[in-house]
Amino acid sequence: MKNYRQMAQTLNSCLRVNMWKALFSFLMMSVLESLFMTSFSFFAMLIISSRENSIAVFVISLIFLFVGFVFVMILQYGYQVLLLRMLRNEYVTLGFLFNGFRERKRIAKASALYSLGFILAFIFCQIVVLVLKIRNPDFFTGLSLPELAGRIFAIYMIFVLVLLVPFSFVWVCLADNPNEKVLRCFKKSFVLMKGRCFRFCGFVIYAGGFWLAAAAVIYALSLFLPKNLSGAASFLASIFEFAYFIAAYTAFVRMCMAVPLFYLNVTGSLVEIENAGKLPAPAACLPESISAEVPADAENIEKIATSAETAASAEDADSAENGSEGD
Repeated sequence: MKNYRQMAQTLNSCLRVNMWKALFSFLMMSVLESLFMTSFSFFAMLIISSRENSIAVFVISLIFLFVGFVFVMILQYGYQVLLLRMLRNEYVTLGFLFNGFRERKRIAKASALYSLGFILAFIFCQIVVLVLKIRNPDFFTGLSLPELAGRIFAIYMIFVLVLLVPFSFVWVCLADNPNEKVLRCFKKSFVLMKGRCFRFCGFVIYAGGFWLAAAAVIYALSLFLPKNLSGAASFLASIFEFAYFIAAYTAFVRMCMAVPLFYLNVTGSLVEIENAGKLPAPAACLPESISAEVPADAENIEKIATSAETAASAEDADSAENGSEGD
C-alpha cells in the first residue's frame, strides 16, 4: 500500500485536470441534497412541533427524515462513481452524478440500508441526551442555541462515525461489482475497512490539507467579527465569507475523492495518473502499438531488399552469359 504522501500526489495529479468538474458536481449535489433534506425535514418538524407528543409522531417524523436521507445517499453514490472514474482516467460527464437514479432498485436498497445508520445514530444521540439531562440537569442549561446544537451534533457525529465508517466503500464496491448483491457489497466494504478505519479517517483529513486548515481558521476568525457591520468592514466580512466558501468546498471535494482513492489503494489497483481526465489515445497512436509494428515493417524491408539483391544477381548472370556467347 502507498503512504499518505504518495496517495496525495495521485490525488493532486487527478484534480489538476478535473478540479472544476469535481467542484461543480459537488456544488450541484449540495444544492440538491439541501433541497431534499429541507423538504422532508420541514414535514418532520411540522409533525414534531404539533401538540401531540406520542411515539407515533416521533416515528412519522423519522420516516420523513429517512426518505430524505435515501435521496441524499443516491446522489452520494453518483458522486462517488464520478470521482472513481476520474481517478481511473475514464470518460466523465455531469450525468454520472445521477447514476443512482438510473440503477434505482439496487442503489435504492443500498441507500435505505445506509440511511438506516443515520437514523440509528439519531436515536442513540437522543438517548444519550436524555440520559445526560437526567444525570446532570445543568449539562445543557445556560447554553445558547448554537452551543446547544453544537454539543448535540458532536454526539450525533460520534455515532455516525462508529456506525458508518466501516461501510465507506459501499458505493465504490457497488460501482465496481454491478452483479453483486447489495448485502455482499456492504460485507466487502466492512472486510476492506477492517483494521484500517483510523488510517482511512486520517487520510481523509490529510487530503483536506491546506484547504481544510484554511477553512477552519477563517471560520474561527469569523466568530469574532461583530454581527452588525457597515461600509468597509461589511465588505471585508463578505471577502471572509467568500474565502471560507472557496476553502471549505475545495477541502470537501478533496476529502470526497480520498474515499475512492483509498479504496483503489487497498484493493491494489491504484495506478499513477499522468494524463488524468483525458480520453485514451487511439491504439495506433500508443507507443506500444508503434513498437509492436516495427518488427513487422523491418521484416518487410528485409524481404524487399533480399528480393532486390536476387533480381540484381540474376540480371548480372544473364548479362555475363550473353557476353560470353557473343565472344
